[in-house]
Amino acid sequence: MLPSRFSPATTSEWFLAGAEPQEDSRDYFAADGSVLLPSEYSRWCASRDNTINAHVRAEARITNPPPNAHYELDPVLPRSQQMIELTSGLAGDVQWFMNGAPVSSANNGRVFWQLAPGAWNIRAVSRIGIAEETITVKQ
Repeated sequence: MLPSRFSPATTSEWFLAGAEPQEDSRDYFAADGSVLLPSEYSRWCASRDNTINAHVRAEARITNPPPNAHYELDPVLPRSQQMIELTSGLAGDVQWFMNGAPVSSANNGRVFWQLAPGAWNIRAVSRIGIAEETITVKQ
């Protein structure tokens, strides 16, 4: 990447013609200079391990389950053990809904939904946006 005001350091490097960097690093920093990371780092950014005060780039999307996922209930496993964790790139407190019905979080803040047959619309709502996906669960 090319340098920006928050990351001005440079190094000498050789590139093939046409393969030179075009993008600078400014999209990886907030206006206050703090580092912006992809949504996969949201749990780490909210933890005590985040000593650099990094933030998650605001993305209004559901990260789990993946878009248009298809699940099949296992006839051997108890239904109570057939769950998926709901995660999103939305920052802050997120409210979850399955076909319009609220899904409550566990006391540790994680949200698990017990699989049930049917077509499901998943909605994640936070102060920065709304994300929706659909999944299918087969008997």
